[in-house]
Amino acid sequence: MSDYTNIQGFTIPNLTSDPSPLLNGQIWYNSTSKTLKVSSAIGTWASGNNMVTARTGLAGVGTQTSTLGFGGQTPTITGATEKYDGTNWTSNPTSLNTSRSQLGGSGTQTSALAFGGNPGAPPTTATEKYDGTNWTNNPTGLNTARRSMAGFGIQTASIAAGGFANGALVNATESFNGTTWTSNPTTLNTSRYDLFGVGTQTAAIAFGGNTTAPPTLTASSATESWNGSTWSNINSMNTARYQLSGAGIQTAGLAFGGLVPTPAVSGATEKFDGTSWYSVNSMNTARIILAGAGTQSAALGFGGGTPTVSAATEKWTVPAVTAYTVTTA
Repeated sequence: MSDYTNIQGFTIPNLTSDPSPLLNGQIWYNSTSKTLKVSSAIGTWASGNNMVTARTGLAGVGTQTSTLGFGGQTPTITGATEKYDGTNWTSNPTSLNTSRSQLGGSGTQTSALAFGGNPGAPPTTATEKYDGTNWTNNPTGLNTARRSMAGFGIQTASIAAGGFANGALVNATESFNGTTWTSNPTTLNTSRYDLFGVGTQTAAIAFGGNTTAPPTLTASSATESWNGSTWSNINSMNTARYQLSGAGIQTAGLAFGGLVPTPAVSGATEKFDGTSWYSVNSMNTARIILAGAGTQSAALGFGGGTPTVSAATEKWTVPAVTAYTVTTA
């Protein structure tokens, strides 16, 4: 008779009590209770207080309890900036120097970077730094003007990848060193815009997006991993979409919202474990062109379109890992 290890490679541990601490995804047999068990932590979205200014196409940076939202369209293009403290949004006294939507953003609530975007037509290269109170124009901007790109990193070490400009898709990647942008010799494997990216300047993922120029729209599920110099194709998302948002890092990402192929506004949420994507609970308010911030276990989704311009804020929280008994029907 074949042993389980000959089929799957591992035996299920036979334990007299549940393991401690529990790890997400563990499976074991409890010989005392004579039950097969699995550990899981299932995240959920909960509604939070609305933003001061409803808008789409904004950028967001920071954590779930210390977030910065800036730019967007109300439908008037705006440079309005707001801070979130985990409960309430407060308008910042100063706005972006260049009002724009569909811009890139990186950094934290007190040290952020805004770049590119649509101030009207055509897209801009403008780059601005935020010090917790004021926005300051950086002397040099992006090498390639664009909107709807993936932006990630910190204020002094950021990446801009993909996007759209002058009726064409952009696959160029640029890195920022705190002063200037440098074009990277390698580009995205899949040219696209309305994608999202999370991570650092040397370790990130970019996912989703639109792979064709208007009026033809083609949602993508493609995911690429960035190692600081090159992009590599990895396992795709379960739901192809564009105009989505996300949170997290290269090995623990979260994707939510967006427009799916129907086309339909979606609240679908997926988590990435460094190898594969898994579908989890959807947002309460389906939306597109929203902003995101935080981590895979504590994220924030805010603004966007339903398609009506929205100020809605939602918190994604993953509780402590819990053991469940496996039953069969």
